[in-house]
Amino acid sequence: MKDIFKLIFGLLIVVIIIGIGAKYFESFVTEETIQVNIAKIERINNHPDEDYFLVHTNDEIFENRNHYFHNKQDVKEINKLLRVGKAYEVSVVGYNFGIDLPFFSKYRNIIEVKKEIPVKKIRRLH
Repeated sequence: MKDIFKLIFGLLIVVIIIGIGAKYFESFVTEETIQVNIAKIERINNHPDEDYFLVHTNDEIFENRNHYFHNKQDVKEINKLLRVGKAYEVSVVGYNFGIDLPFFSKYRNIIEVKKEIPVKKIRRLH
């Protein structure tokens, strides 16, 4: 019986260490530059001190949120750059698990807007 508790306790410690490591190194391991077309921007106000935004694109939903581990404190500046109907090249970090996991966000975080991409207009032939 004592050995089972040691095993469970050891596994719990390993899981905690892996979880903390995954959260700490998230911004280094998962950073990616992608192109997105903005379909909708939704303001979320859960706390009086913290506003953040959900940025809906054609393929995925991202968040624009201040985050200590991502070294990000510029939510409002990034939100001023994003416009619905425009395309951008952005840097994102985070895991896209598709489900809610404790201590991890459901959405990847936009950490930088690199540039606006011109959207080509399609001409119709009559």
